[in-house]
Amino acid sequence: RSYAPAVAALIKLCERELSVLEPLWLERGYPSGDERNLYRLITGVQLAAEEYPGDHGILVLNVATVAALGALATDGQLPATRRLTVHGQGIVPTVVDAVVGSSFAEAIALAGIGVNEQHSEVTAGGAMMGRPASLQTPVAHATTAIYIEPRTEASAPAACVRCQRCVPACPQALAVSDLVTRM
Repeated sequence: RSYAPAVAALIKLCERELSVLEPLWLERGYPSGDERNLYRLITGVQLAAEEYPGDHGILVLNVATVAALGALATDGQLPATRRLTVHGQGIVPTVVDAVVGSSFAEAIALAGIGVNEQHSEVTAGGAMMGRPASLQTPVAHATTAIYIEPRTEASAPAACVRCQRCVPACPQALAVSDLVTRM
């Protein structure tokens, strides 16, 4: 495990300084970073559609948010940069520290990647759960990733043949073909 030294340090810190926290190692797997998926992986309970982990007294925070809260508590202000991942088709995922308020284009350049909107689709977040963005979109405190893929001609929609191959790809394990028939 490439994260073993970091996990060992975190466990030691929790034992020494933060006894109320209990670190839990989860095997890597995409998509598992969504708070609802993490809740299910940790508790074994699937939340109802209208529920959130906070409704059950559990707060799910990513490392960058915890670091920003630490800076706010110690320095009295949020950090001016945001650590985010630049990734996409044919791109080695690269973590950069982008200035909050700078453009996605500037953050992508920090990763050493050259793109233009004429040839690339830009998404704030990941390929499955991100939202459309542009190279001019500003980096915000909530920005976690920038996903880039080649712009392609839109293919004509095809009829669903109920193959169910979409189910394991869905972060919420939705059976899309069943949803479509109920709409």
